[in-house]
Amino acid sequence: MYRRLTLCVPTTTAAGLASHLSPHFGTAPYYTLVELGSGRIDVVANRSVQPADGHCEGAEALECAAFDAVVCRGANGPATEGVRAHGIPVLRTDAGSVAEAVRAFRQGKLSLLAQPRAWNRGHGLMRRAGTW
Repeated sequence: MYRRLTLCVPTTTAAGLASHLSPHFGTAPYYTLVELGSGRIDVVANRSVQPADGHCEGAEALECAAFDAVVCRGANGPATEGVRAHGIPVLRTDAGSVAEAVRAFRQGKLSLLAQPRAWNRGHGLMRRAGTW
C-alpha cells in the first residue's frame, strides 16, 4: 500500500520510531526517515544548524536522502523552501513521537503546513517581513 513512500520527520533524538518530534524542521538535530512499505528507518544528523546564531538550512542536511514528504510540528520559510522547491509536501502534525506521526499519516489525519509569508533574515534572527 505505501510501497517506497518515505517520510522525513525532524526529531530531537536518534531513537527511531520512539524519537520525539522537534518543534521546528530546520533546527532539528536529526531527521528520521521512515519507509512505510518496508518499515526501514534511517536517521540523518542535521549538521547545518549553527548554534551561535540559530541559522539553519534544514534541507542541506537532507541533500543525499530520498523522501516523499516531510511530517513536522512546525517550520519557517527558509527551512522548507528547498524541500518545497522539489515538489515535496510539508505536512503538519501534533504527534509527540515518530510512531504517532506515522500512524496519523496512515490514518489521513495530517494537513499541509501553511506556507509562511515572506521571510527576512535580520541580525541573526528569523522574522516575518514587517513583523517580529
